[in-house]
Amino acid sequence: MMSLMSFFLQSSSLLTIIQTLLQVMMT
Repeated sequence: MMSLMSFFLQSSSLLTIIQTLLQVMMT
């Protein structure tokens, strides 16, 4: 359970970073 949550947190932060990068490239 804990590893699942930590994995989810890591992937979500990765998604946020990717989204930010995409937004910067679009501008």
